[in-house]
Amino acid sequence: MNIAEAEKIVKAYGATLSKGGTARPKSSLPCSTGRIKYAYFVYIEALIRQGLLTDEVHGMLFTTYIGLGSFVEDEEAKKIEPALRTLDSAGEVQEVLMKNPHGSVSEFLQSMTTQTSILESEFGDFVKECKQQYH
Repeated sequence: MNIAEAEKIVKAYGATLSKGGTARPKSSLPCSTGRIKYAYFVYIEALIRQGLLTDEVHGMLFTTYIGLGSFVEDEEAKKIEPALRTLDSAGEVQEVLMKNPHGSVSEFLQSMTTQTSILESEFGDFVKECKQQYH
């Protein structure tokens, strides 16, 4: 994958995220999550090599990258997203979880927390490694 292809995928994925939602259907992605991750790594490495990864760009790429954790199978998204839309506050989220601790909403929230942590580490480790290599 070249830089132009990577940038195109990163932008297409960003457009998907901009549509909103918390439990997003995988079918809305422009390509597989693996290809999106690869595109991010190609793009970030190029920015670092060129000295163009500013704090602002880093922040935007980081925020969108960790959004990958919110994509689930379509059927799951159809069940979870409407339930999440009705929750206005942390208190209400806790109330729903207490009533149904093994339901799909609580499982999704727990999975998303785990995925976010993994994605944060992947991103941070990769950026650190590239900065060490190119600077």
